[in-house]
Amino acid sequence: MLGFKSTFSHGFYKSSLNSIKCLDFSLLFHVDCDWVNAKEAIAQMVMGIYIVRSEGHQPGDKPVDVGIVIEGTEVLCSLKNVAVSVAMLFGLTYALNLSYPRELKATFEVIQKVFFNLDGQKLSPKVQALKNKMLE
Repeated sequence: MLGFKSTFSHGFYKSSLNSIKCLDFSLLFHVDCDWVNAKEAIAQMVMGIYIVRSEGHQPGDKPVDVGIVIEGTEVLCSLKNVAVSVAMLFGLTYALNLSYPRELKATFEVIQKVFFNLDGQKLSPKVQALKNKMLE
């Protein structure tokens, strides 16, 4: 299994996101090359995005599948890419009036308030520290 942090920790993200302990993308994303492993991980996810890549994939290769999981159930699949999946996950969260999972609260807050700039004036101290560090 490939961890999301290991495949995503480049440049800005490695120096900024990993130094602030409020984000754990490995809880939000599951990246795998094996459908069997992916299905097992999906069943354990409260809320998140799965990415299945082909065996021996190269950076820049399109994933085999990208989808959204809510309470261990695959609710959307065959999405174009991770960006679309994140937007769809937020849309589903609001449309279904779901709360963010406790272990992902800070991660979702950063995506919502810093990246999407939705209610971006009210930040928790952890998220404000990350935003300040990103703007340095």
